[in-house]
Amino acid sequence: MLKINLPQNMLEKEQYLALSSAQKGEYIHNLLKEILELNPKGITVSQIHKTIYIGRSTIWHHLEISASKGTCFKMDRGDTEVYYPNEVITALKELEVKGELYTYSFSLVKNQYGKFVNIQAKQEDRTGNLAAHSGVLLGSKFFVDIVNSLAKIKDNHLNEDKQK
Repeated sequence: MLKINLPQNMLEKEQYLALSSAQKGEYIHNLLKEILELNPKGITVSQIHKTIYIGRSTIWHHLEISASKGTCFKMDRGDTEVYYPNEVITALKELEVKGELYTYSFSLVKNQYGKFVNIQAKQEDRTGNLAAHSGVLLGSKFFVDIVNSLAKIKDNHLNEDKQK
C-alpha cells in the first residue's frame, strides 16, 4: 500500500466522535483539504480510508462536494477516482458578480494538469458568510473557445429580441 501523508494535528477517534454533526462535517472538510495538500500527486478514497477512522462513503461524499465546487480536481483512472489539490494562484475578487441568488467569484488555480479559471457560485450561509455552492474549472488551453461558446449561447439563445 502506498503511504500517504497525513496532517499532524488530526483528532483522535474519540475526540472526533465527541463532535456535533455540524462540527464533524467542518472537521472532515478541513481534514480532507489538508490531506489533499499533503499529497499533491493525487490520492484515492481507498488510500484515505485505510489510514484514518472516517468511513469510505463519508470521505467520498466530502471529496465529491469539493470537486463539484472546483476546490479539488477529480480524474477518473479506469474504475478509480483520483483527487488532486487545486492551489489558488490568485483570487480575482475585483471581478466578482453579484446576482439575485448567487455571487459568482473567480480565481486562478493550478494543479499538476495545468492552470484553470475556477468559477464558483456562492450563497450566504446561516452565519451570513459566502460559501461555495457549486463551481467549474475552465482549462487555460480551451478558455477562449469556452468564452466564444458562451457568447454564441448568449447571442442565439438568451438575446431578448431574438426570443420574441
